[in-house]
Amino acid sequence: MPRESRKGSNPRVILPTSPSGAVGDRRLQIQERLTEQIAREIQDAVNPAGVGVVMECQHLCMMMRGVEKQNSLMKTSAMLGTFRSEQKTRDEFLSLLQMKR
Repeated sequence: MPRESRKGSNPRVILPTSPSGAVGDRRLQIQERLTEQIAREIQDAVNPAGVGVVMECQHLCMMMRGVEKQNSLMKTSAMLGTFRSEQKTRDEFLSLLQMKR
């Protein structure tokens, strides 16, 4: 959610992401930390009024050993700025994610 646009600038910003881990460092880390790191990097790069990141992943360790639950998904989220401070904005963002399914 970009801040008010400056004269001549586009208020919409689309940032491509890659599941290969192009954002952040290359070491292994927990999903929660990676989600937060992506949100902070978007915040630093674009300086928007708010950032919302939801990450949904399948973990081979849950599918192959331990829990042995196939197709299990783990969801994590990170909210910064208006997505954290304004409940209405957060609710709208999360409901739009549900509509895509």
